[in-house]
Amino acid sequence: GQQLSEKVISALYSFFQDNDEDHLCRTYSANHILTQEGQANRFLWFIAKGEVVLRKQQDQQSLEVARMKAGSLVGGMSFVTGELAFTSAITTMKTAVIKLDKATFAKVLDSSNQLLPLFTNLLLRHFNRRLQKSIQTKLTLQTTLSSLDSAHQQLIEKEKMAVLGQLIAGVAHELNNPVAAIIRGSATIAKQLPPVLQHPLTAPPQHPH
Repeated sequence: GQQLSEKVISALYSFFQDNDEDHLCRTYSANHILTQEGQANRFLWFIAKGEVVLRKQQDQQSLEVARMKAGSLVGGMSFVTGELAFTSAITTMKTAVIKLDKATFAKVLDSSNQLLPLFTNLLLRHFNRRLQKSIQTKLTLQTTLSSLDSAHQQLIEKEKMAVLGQLIAGVAHELNNPVAAIIRGSATIAKQLPPVLQHPLTAPPQHPH
């Protein structure tokens, strides 16, 4: 899991190395709010260093749902599904983040076909962990499940298209040589077939009864 996160983070940092005019790689001090429970969230936050606590209001008190360390995603569900943020995410210390909006997210994915499967994997893990945390903290599960389902479907569609594209390209490449060979072979056969067909077959030898 850690390796996967590190791969994504280093790929993101290398993507933003020369084109971070929007200052998406940021460092916040403690108590900075990334997402606010019940409000719209347009960003996917990658925690590169530091820690973020996720809190949820339940029965007039603020429950701690999880602590997200380096390599974690924050706001994934609301970002993918367009739902309101499920929890408030607040930094607990000096924290370095990569902040992605939809347009940047799309740009990043287009820039490298290796990132799409990595992202998908990371997001699905993130949703899975989020589901487990919800169960542990006895939070309302039905909304989590339905939004998980919709997020999963969206990701699968995107992943399917990317994988399909790669597959088609790969298959086309693999088929190229055999197809050329078959075409060459069939041309040879077509040339040789008429003379062969014109020769009458020799009569089988007669065996005495």
